[in-house]
Amino acid sequence: MKKILLLLISFILLLSLVACNDGDGTNNSGGDPSGTSSTVLNEAEWDQMISDDMLANYTVIMEGNMSVTTNGKEEGTSDVKQKTKVANDKLSMEIFAGDQSVDTMVIDGDLAKAQMTQTSQLFKTLMAEYDNFTYDADKKIYKVTESVTIDTVLKGFGYQDEGAVREFDVPTVIVMRDAEITVSEDGKLVSFVCDYSQSMTMTDGDEVVTSGVVTWSFSDFGTTVIEEN
Repeated sequence: MKKILLLLISFILLLSLVACNDGDGTNNSGGDPSGTSSTVLNEAEWDQMISDDMLANYTVIMEGNMSVTTNGKEEGTSDVKQKTKVANDKLSMEIFAGDQSVDTMVIDGDLAKAQMTQTSQLFKTLMAEYDNFTYDADKKIYKVTESVTIDTVLKGFGYQDEGAVREFDVPTVIVMRDAEITVSEDGKLVSFVCDYSQSMTMTDGDEVVTSGVVTWSFSDFGTTVIEEN
């Protein structure tokens, strides 16, 4: 069986990437990119904001500085930037190094479904509990004021020899700190900034920890288009 894990592909790629400062991070979700137009949501509206329906067509740019350790041994620290588009059951992923796009792939079928889960499951898990966040009326943001520990099971994916996608559970403990969320006036995600650490127990028994500060910038809900290469 091939051990090609899709799990958190960004954090695997970050080990070979250099600082990322590309300017293609404009948000077009209907809110003010300055982050001053957040609206107050009730719990139902919050859940809808991160629902599968809302994330069936959208664009997200994830960037940050992350470190990775395996069984207590530091593997590396690097900046990473990745732009993902989801539309019409397809997914495109663009990787940046510096201000240059270094790789883009477009996938569909079971592989796309697996990567869609990987793209969204971390920020959805971090945002899942509405009561973890308080609204700052002065800054017009939602924020986490105390550390939050989340004991959960994420989904990992790999290839089987015949090419089928295999799903498996990955026990995970996430500690979230200093999180800030901006929401547009029409109740869509604009940005999510989070300092967190994520400890995963892999199927081979290895303990892999990723940690750092990441920003997810969201745009084009319902209007994202994926162009074939």
